Amino acid sequence: MKYLIIVSALLFGMSNIKAQNSMTITVTKTVNINANPDKVWDFVSDLTQWKNWAIHNVFNSQEGDNGWWLMEGPRGTSKVKMHGNKALGILDHEFVDPGEGHWIVPCRVVAGSEDTHFMITFTKPKPMPDEAFETGMKLLDEELQKLKEFMETH
Repeated sequence: MKYLIIVSALLFGMSNIKAQNSMTITVTKTVNINANPDKVWDFVSDLTQWKNWAIHNVFNSQEGDNGWWLMEGPRGTSKVKMHGNKALGILDHEFVDPGEGHWIVPCRVVAGSEDTHFMITFTKPKPMPDEAFETGMKLLDEELQKLKEFMETH
């Protein structure tokens, strides 16, 4: 029985084995944008532009120290550090939220046959309640739609 629990934990992505058996929650979202991949990558990698599409999470941004950016949002000042590679379409970044922890956020900009696919993956930090993560993912849908609209009209 002990081995069954361990195997189940590995197969179903449990972050740890506790009495509550909390599971790691990871969500990947994709939006198709009718724009050139280079244009999308340049726009999303420019953290001063995030206020134009990350409308629920970023009100303003300014460059900080050692590659970190300070992002003003609904929970105060967060920090973001990009780890991008334009040639590979990588826009991964670290996000440090003052209340909900440290996130590693993989992002990709991929050329499609007629448009660009922007993909972003979030794994819920352990300190964040499940309900807050689910709400955040719904708000992300609105932000990705805003990104699509902005890129297709500018």
